[in-house]
Amino acid sequence: MSSNRSPEEAGRYLETYKAYEQKPADLLMEKLDQDFISRVTDCLTTVKSVNKTDSQTLLTTFGSLEQLIAASREDLALCPGLGPQKARRLFDVLHEPFLKVPR
Repeated sequence: MSSNRSPEEAGRYLETYKAYEQKPADLLMEKLDQDFISRVTDCLTTVKSVNKTDSQTLLTTFGSLEQLIAASREDLALCPGLGPQKARRLFDVLHEPFLKVPR
């Protein structure tokens, strides 16, 4: 279901849907960057308030993802543009277990 402002707009949507009806799904899917920096940046920017500039700063400062993960909250907060709140969020995400341990 879609909300349209006019019958012409509804017609354009139907034409588009019809054109893609027999196309493979990969035409509609987002293209993913394959290089390491882009993939790490995509990962880091999922953390609330961490943007692409922050990601580049972190990777430049720490040199590797391994060293970034090993950094303390204080080390993260020293990066230009991060500050204590962003550093805390990032540190917490990087040190949160991937799987919940059953109790």
